Amino acid sequence: MSEQNAEPGWGMLGAAWADSIPAHLRPLCLLWPEGVVVHIGSADDASETDLIDLGERGYSLVITAREAFDLGRIRGALGKFLRIRIMRARYPVVGWRSLANAASAESILIDAGTPDSTVELQHLPHLRAIAAVDEFLLSAAQNPHVRNLGLRLSNLPTSLIISSPLNVLTIESSGARRLPALRHPATMTRLTLTGAAWFDLRSLAPLKNLAELSLFDCRELVGAETLMKLPALKDVEIVGARSIPGYERLRTLTADRIRIDNNYVFDEKFLDRVDRDKRWRIARYKGAPIDSALGGAADITGSLNDLEFAPFVLAERIDGRFELVFDDWIAMADTLNEPLDVVGGVARLESIARTVILGHAPTALVDGTAEFDSEGDAMYLILRDLPAVKEIGQILKSVWNDKPRFNAFAQAHEGDDLDT
Repeated sequence: MSEQNAEPGWGMLGAAWADSIPAHLRPLCLLWPEGVVVHIGSADDASETDLIDLGERGYSLVITAREAFDLGRIRGALGKFLRIRIMRARYPVVGWRSLANAASAESILIDAGTPDSTVELQHLPHLRAIAAVDEFLLSAAQNPHVRNLGLRLSNLPTSLIISSPLNVLTIESSGARRLPALRHPATMTRLTLTGAAWFDLRSLAPLKNLAELSLFDCRELVGAETLMKLPALKDVEIVGARSIPGYERLRTLTADRIRIDNNYVFDEKFLDRVDRDKRWRIARYKGAPIDSALGGAADITGSLNDLEFAPFVLAERIDGRFELVFDDWIAMADTLNEPLDVVGGVARLESIARTVILGHAPTALVDGTAEFDSEGDAMYLILRDLPAVKEIGQILKSVWNDKPRFNAFAQAHEGDDLDT
């Protein structure tokens, strides 16, 4: 095994870091755009003293559990890292109360399972952003320093009051029926809502400074007339809705950019009228809407023909999103110079892709920009819109085509297998 493969993260750091990171910790370190990231899968990967040292250097901490992981074992170190991310893995994470010790954290991103207990985050003095908050982490909504909040809940508690003066709020909830009560509605400039079965847009009326609104896969949206009363609204996306009573009124929107799809809701007469307005962008699909686990890929048309992310195949979905698909395991075996039977398949490639995306677009996997929907012998990465396709597709393509870098990521995820 080469020295670079033996130390997968170190191959990306460069000689300038050689004297600053102890040799035994170099395999844990990756250089991402935000700086150095310490990536651990077990509390035994490094001593708490070593982790404290790395945290005090201003590095970020990423945890992808490769065995049951108790955050309590690194409680002291959690207080030193500026950014903490706990990623989805096949092993459980416990000891969540220890996150209350993350006194230096500016951002916390969680893509793991449900915390095992309530976590007190309202007192963290530097916390600015937290994503994938479930009911056990709702205390973050009371933190006066938080500006960017992501909520992922089956149902939003009717008693929820957000005291944080938010600029950005992301909600993923099938049971969300209205916007939670906000102590500081005037500070909100961006809102994303995904997956609501029925949502009352009239609850957005207090958001006088809302500039960006994204509504994805919300089955029924009522109160559309409210959008015309939001004076700062500049960017609107409505994709995957099934019913919008009074949608004709949307023609009077004064936003600079409006994106909709041609399925389920809008009739052709309406679409033809707004299509003449350059502010409107309409995602048009062939045939009838298709509901399936993968959304039903449609033929790529127009400008998508100019996009190429080999070895990933790009397809447009019937729900208005896009997917990058990979199933060329012979090519992966060739790139890694490994026998086909030990390459690792979907599980390993998905782990690699998650790590790469996390490094370049930290919130993409929790704010609805990107999500995995792999099945069988193919990896499917679902991307929300064309800008996400261009950004994340290019990131993955560039890593794939940089063989030393791709090998380093692959070595870090050697043995990953979601089927076990």
